[in-house]
Amino acid sequence: MIENEETLQDNLSEENESFQNDDEKKPESLEDKITHICKILEEINSKEKKGENPLLSVNIFGDNANVINAKTITDSNIQSRDSNNSSKDELGNKISLENQDEFEEFVERHKNTKVLTALIAVASLEIIEEEKFELVCDQLKEKIDIIVQPREEDLRLDSPFESRYRLLKNAFLKVIQFKKNTHFGMVETNCICFVDPSMGERIRAWIWEMYPQFRNTIIDWLIKLIHSNGMFLKATIQEGIAEYSSIDFVYSVNNIFPKLSNSLDDFNISALSVSFEKIYEKKDELEIVENLLYEWICRKDLDLWMVSFRLFAKGYAKKCEAKISNVIRYCVFGHKHPKDKHLFYLMGFAHRSDRIACEIIEVLYSEFIEQKLKVDRDQIAYSFLWLLLFDVITQTEKDDNLVFMEKSNDLILRRKMRPIIHHILSYYQLRKSLFEILDSFLLNHCENKSEWTDIEKFIRELAFTGNKEDYERIMVWLNKNKSNKQLYAFSEYMICYLTNLLTSQKK
Repeated sequence: MIENEETLQDNLSEENESFQNDDEKKPESLEDKITHICKILEEINSKEKKGENPLLSVNIFGDNANVINAKTITDSNIQSRDSNNSSKDELGNKISLENQDEFEEFVERHKNTKVLTALIAVASLEIIEEEKFELVCDQLKEKIDIIVQPREEDLRLDSPFESRYRLLKNAFLKVIQFKKNTHFGMVETNCICFVDPSMGERIRAWIWEMYPQFRNTIIDWLIKLIHSNGMFLKATIQEGIAEYSSIDFVYSVNNIFPKLSNSLDDFNISALSVSFEKIYEKKDELEIVENLLYEWICRKDLDLWMVSFRLFAKGYAKKCEAKISNVIRYCVFGHKHPKDKHLFYLMGFAHRSDRIACEIIEVLYSEFIEQKLKVDRDQIAYSFLWLLLFDVITQTEKDDNLVFMEKSNDLILRRKMRPIIHHILSYYQLRKSLFEILDSFLLNHCENKSEWTDIEKFIRELAFTGNKEDYERIMVWLNKNKSNKQLYAFSEYMICYLTNLLTSQKK
């Protein structure tokens, strides 16, 4: 019997971001805010991969966005640099927004005009692509007019000939230039934002406190905007909803969260998650937050559990820990045919959370050893293969290794995977599926010899399960792959590696 139980150095990757840093501050500079929005983009758009597999088009767990990179941030000559917090009216009188009284006067002066609409829109979204500016402001104006019902003379306050220069100046706005990544390459475009980056947070708070009659209007406007094209706009919408949600948690539970949960698509799940992250950052009413997330993770009639799962994977929702294994069982074994989006979600966060990755293996192992019949063990083995497939699909550019591959470096987890792997290798159809998945992975990751170290450890585990036949099956597979020019070098390398390892064990 072949055994290879040496202790391996655990080189498991950890998440780069800490989501519970007490010293973390909110972004203050414009550059920081744009960077923050880029991070949001990574949460709502999955990386496009090459190939014909329709599964690749599913966007659920939220990684690897077509990130928009903010660069060359400059003040445009369209906006004066004289003051960050003041403007002038038609008579030359200085106008500033330093306190609530000044804001109230501003609202009264500019009600029923595009100036106020633009101010509220940018305060809610922080930054708007210039090409989307009119769309965003017009939709907000429509929502506000439903409540205000302006008279005909009020409508005449807005001149169709008002210049963009004057509009931006009166609303304390400016134009910045940045480059964004598109399917056609890097494209330079313009965005509109506040001259003073701190103004957004201040105005959001004033709107919420001083004009509660417009709360639902603003939230409804933001949710309607979700259906607009453009990932950058969607990212800022998500962030805007999160900012408003964090102001008053009870109000959010009763008025904002139900609107998002009525249609739980990928974006709304992400928006809810980001809202809770923002609430955790402010550290308000955490017990209530924990209780609500626990209630959600226990529900299977809606996909609200996905929000709680995501928050736990990121280091929040501690109360949900006891239910994580139940969620994994539900995703993997709760349906006659596992739902693609659930498997995407599961493996997407397994790449980002060591705890989730370990828990998946624990669940697979416990389910496997409980089964006595071959047909039932086959089902667990197929579940492993499904997860391995989605493991391949959900790889990121930052972490291009497989979760199960990395976990083979851990002695305890390796032992728990071993009986499942042995079962798969023992039966032709299961074995064939395994090799097809691995071939797909290897074809994309065998160009650079420096990348072989982690791969070889996983294949070593396949070969050394403790069963001689498994070793022989792996050698047959590797020899067969030598006929493929792309796989020849790697296969030859692995054959030599495994042969030398076996020889050293026999001595």
